[in-house]
Amino acid sequence: MPMSFDLFQARTDLQNNWETLHDVDKAAQIIKIGAAGMSARTLAKSLDKSPSLIRRLRTVDDAFPEEKILARKGKISTNKLVRLVEGRRRRKDQLQDEIDSERRATETKLAAKEIVAWLLTKLSPAYAEQVIDEARGILADAFHAGTLPKFRAPESMAITDIINRCEPKKSGEDDFNFVSHFASWLARWTFFAFPDPCVRDNSLTSAWGTIIK
Repeated sequence: MPMSFDLFQARTDLQNNWETLHDVDKAAQIIKIGAAGMSARTLAKSLDKSPSLIRRLRTVDDAFPEEKILARKGKISTNKLVRLVEGRRRRKDQLQDEIDSERRATETKLAAKEIVAWLLTKLSPAYAEQVIDEARGILADAFHAGTLPKFRAPESMAITDIINRCEPKKSGEDDFNFVSHFASWLARWTFFAFPDPCVRDNSLTSAWGTIIK
């Protein structure tokens, strides 16, 4: 935003010229005023307009240039412009959802294999099943209590390094419970190795299903 932009003068000009400006031009001014720091709610109040109208006009600014030209010529209504923009946004969101779903499915499959391989080098299938159940409970309890760690492992850190660093200290030999030990260990290393909670939860579920077969 240029230093010479006068936010309050721009707001006053918009207010004075509101009735004569085309919605496309109102939208452009609203975007400039918003970029200068005025919220849509504040602008709406100062213009004596509804916040929903201001948001609607902000949507208009995302229309394609050729669509704006047609709107100025009266060949496309403002409502049509809004529908066109919102339709593109929905399609973009849907595409991103599909990409995310495919990514998560691939990551879940690989993560489950890592979990199963690790567990079966440490425990028999019967105990591995118990460990997964308890680890899922540990993660769920920590989530609801808000005690999950706030930091993450470096992206470049190998899973084997994460696993080794996450092993809990063993308690005294007399009261050592190896299922609880491995469950705590599994909960810790999967949290750091698989930061996407959907991938982590689904991979633990998938690993559990593989082990009980």
